[in-house]
Amino acid sequence: MQPYALDLGNGYTKFSRGSTPQMMPSYICEALDPSELCDDIGFGAIIKYTGGERTDLAGRIWAVGEAAKTSFPGAFSRVVDSENSTGKVDFALHFALAGLPPMSHGQNFQIPMMYASLPDPALLGNAFKRAIIGTHRYIHNGVEASATIDDVTVLHEGQGAFVYALSQGVFPSGTANAIIDCGNGTTIAQAFSPNGHLIPKSRTVSQVGVFHLLKSIASDIRFKKTLGKEGNIHLIQQAIEDGSLSYGSRNIDISNIYREHRNRWASQALKKALEKFSTMKDEIDTILLIGGGANIVKILAEKKDSIELCPEPQLANVLGLAKLADKRIRNLRSVA
Repeated sequence: MQPYALDLGNGYTKFSRGSTPQMMPSYICEALDPSELCDDIGFGAIIKYTGGERTDLAGRIWAVGEAAKTSFPGAFSRVVDSENSTGKVDFALHFALAGLPPMSHGQNFQIPMMYASLPDPALLGNAFKRAIIGTHRYIHNGVEASATIDDVTVLHEGQGAFVYALSQGVFPSGTANAIIDCGNGTTIAQAFSPNGHLIPKSRTVSQVGVFHLLKSIASDIRFKKTLGKEGNIHLIQQAIEDGSLSYGSRNIDISNIYREHRNRWASQALKKALEKFSTMKDEIDTILLIGGGANIVKILAEKKDSIELCPEPQLANVLGLAKLADKRIRNLRSVA
């Protein structure tokens, strides 16, 4: 019996089973012909659903995470590319199983409680639960396994980060605090009451995320002139994340271009959030930066006293969800 937490993001999906967080790109593609699958899986998985509650998936195979990008470079999708914006439900089980790599043939995972998050649990929460709950038999990278997921609790995105930040002493208990989630495709801002409940009217969504920053750098005219073509987004992201600001095997210095675009992007991404929170400044103690883009805009955290960079910003939400799942498991054990 282990707690399990799942945070399906636009750019990366984060998992935490027990207290060990992991993440993989939120890429997926069904393999209609298994011979097309590449052996280079990377941070990903090949999942074949062999039986269980989801009879609609029986016998089908998916490449998940980097495995989808490697095997199907022109055909893979992100979870947010799904029609009607239901990808986080449609592919919830695929990613949940991808995050359960069996250590031995036939291993069974007993998960009495999973915690997950969605932008609007009231809208898609029940569908998410139906997609996940039950017993599932599957093959993970060639190894047979099964998982029984008894129950799922779905919270608002950011609630897990609130719990994690509180546990790390980033802000004091008993106060209302705000979170700005700098994600891959969007920047979401929302405030939470002292008890960790979303204040609905505080929520704002800007359609500006890290992807837009990477795209603007890739298409910068100076960069294109040096390369002779548009830059590779994945190589730009790597240069930013490793701190070198050195692009690709040619080691092109992108530091000046990056800083120019970063400052413009940060202003666009954070403008709506900061405007909203300025009307709540007497109620909010701290504004917390989380998400994959939090480190990119951390310079703003140094300039404004009320803005803090969350520890483990990209994993904060799933780590908080895992704490809640662990607490629920311990409560179940104490009652049993």
